[in-house]
Amino acid sequence: MKLFGLLATAAVASDSKWDQVGKRGGKHGRTEMGSKDRLILHHPICMTNPDHPNCNKDCQKTFTEFSGEIKIDGYDSYTSCLWQISLPPTRTLTFQFVGDFDLEYHHQCGYDRVHIFSGSMHGETQRQGRFCGPKGKDNFPYDGSKRNVPSNGHMNFFSNAFDIRNNNAVIGFDADQSFVGGGFTLVWNSHKMYDYDFTDVYESHEFVTKTASFLFNSVMFETDKLKKKYQKQLEGRITAKSLAALSNNPGSNGGKRRCAKSDQLGVSNKTVQAMKDLADNENADFADAMDALQSLIDEFLGNCRVGGQKWPVRTSTFAQDVEQTRRL
Repeated sequence: MKLFGLLATAAVASDSKWDQVGKRGGKHGRTEMGSKDRLILHHPICMTNPDHPNCNKDCQKTFTEFSGEIKIDGYDSYTSCLWQISLPPTRTLTFQFVGDFDLEYHHQCGYDRVHIFSGSMHGETQRQGRFCGPKGKDNFPYDGSKRNVPSNGHMNFFSNAFDIRNNNAVIGFDADQSFVGGGFTLVWNSHKMYDYDFTDVYESHEFVTKTASFLFNSVMFETDKLKKKYQKQLEGRITAKSLAALSNNPGSNGGKRRCAKSDQLGVSNKTVQAMKDLADNENADFADAMDALQSLIDEFLGNCRVGGQKWPVRTSTFAQDVEQTRRL
């Protein structure tokens, strides 16, 4: 069967995981459908029914490369594909169709169509588009979900790359029983979502402590002397001392602080999310920065002591003292 080509800029894509996912049902459940169903709109067939006979195992892949392309070329009727792209949580994906886009038109893209979702099979997903051939003599392909429309000669995903603001994506392709086209080429790229790599403990620490220092400037106290006192504690007892403790971990050069988590282990998704939430919060307060720092301290220095006091207690006590002393 002449079906598709798959290219990635790094290593060859990993083996499919969708057969195992399907047997567990996945977030989207399983549906029964016949091979003669022509109009199936909402999700790719292989997302809701991975054991369907239309699902071709040769085009069910998981990619972890930062860039690459998915190419459908000269497909057959009754062909369904599903791909997942999974990148670190500090990156965001962009997508653009390049070259010829040749799929059958339908006013809801219910015949031959390519779906793009942000998110992952086991979590939340959000549709970004359901694309098929152009309507009549339109210059751009058609989005049956009505999320992307041409404006002033431009259309997201086609004339320009579109940032889905997510590190995970699910792409599906379904063809019905007639009017096969030439296919499409979908290119993905990625870039860092933030200036800091939150999966790195030191970059996370730099971000959160700089943010805390900046937000501390807006904290009001009864006297300047009191503010200087807490600022000195923040810069010394909290910021400088915690960085030194993090650096003296079992994974570092000569690190002897066995109670610490190794810096060779990436920051957990939970703590990364705390950093991202802080970065995205346009109304963040000093307390928000301390909450994010607390998450990092809990994870990497949770079992360590300083001055006879556990690090998480030291950090939380300082944050509470500031909150109780500040003038609101």
